[in-house]
Amino acid sequence: MPHYAYGVTTARAGGALAGPLAGPQTWECGACGHSNRPGDTGIAALTCEACGVAKRYWLDPPLDLPSQLSLTAVPGFWFGVGWLLAAIVGGVVWLSPSLTALSGLGRNFVLFEVAAALYAAASSFLDGAWERWFNQVDLAVPDHSATGQPFSATLTLVPYRSLKRVSVNIRLVDRFYEREGTSGVKTSSRVLGSFQMLRSGELRGRRSAIFEAGFTTPFPATKHSDVMAEIGADVLDVVGRFVPALRWNARNLREHGGYIVEATVTVGLISRRLHKRLLAYHIGEQIHFG
Repeated sequence: MPHYAYGVTTARAGGALAGPLAGPQTWECGACGHSNRPGDTGIAALTCEACGVAKRYWLDPPLDLPSQLSLTAVPGFWFGVGWLLAAIVGGVVWLSPSLTALSGLGRNFVLFEVAAALYAAASSFLDGAWERWFNQVDLAVPDHSATGQPFSATLTLVPYRSLKRVSVNIRLVDRFYEREGTSGVKTSSRVLGSFQMLRSGELRGRRSAIFEAGFTTPFPATKHSDVMAEIGADVLDVVGRFVPALRWNARNLREHGGYIVEATVTVGLISRRLHKRLLAYHIGEQIHFG
């Protein structure tokens, strides 16, 4: 695994680009409080001499972003309220034998409905919280790469406000399908490389944080498609119109097969995974794609 890097881009404020901040002035590091003075060249260091934090990490102007969305402006909030009400109604029916008999449903079925509604409500609220935290979450990966060649995956995060206890992991995963019996299909995977880019760190609000990880393209040797997986994803897609978590599951199932760059962003106890597929190919006596 050749390299990884983390940095903060230049910022745009009021439509103007702010370049790297350098100059003769002394600056104080916001991370450790060290006072960085101009050296022999008369230019203060671009990184803190004590802890290595970049100067522009603290001094870049904020991005020109719209205001953070209110909770009620996020669709996930209203989905969550609806599913929570469904769970409450189901709980009342389950606790009352007369209502259960009147509904004509078995107690086990009602209990399953309550559990499913609570799961849907939690996933909807978490989806809404994520939309309020980030203006941009983008994972960029090349469309294709030849076996043995290096490639880079770049994750860009732009939060509306400063976030603490943020962890970022980027890894390359080989995801493939294995048949079970005559009609079943099992998803399998193996990690080909992984980088812990940030561990319980801080992202500054209204600034771009860029994480870049380098990998080597593998040789395509596993089964990356299956018709049974496509059928299962189609079913989940329909239900996912009402349960956001299932929509993500459908997308993950449909895109399971292949060489996947997976970025996991964790804020506190809440995680979100982004996936991008890489087409690996090898041209020799035969042409191999994966």
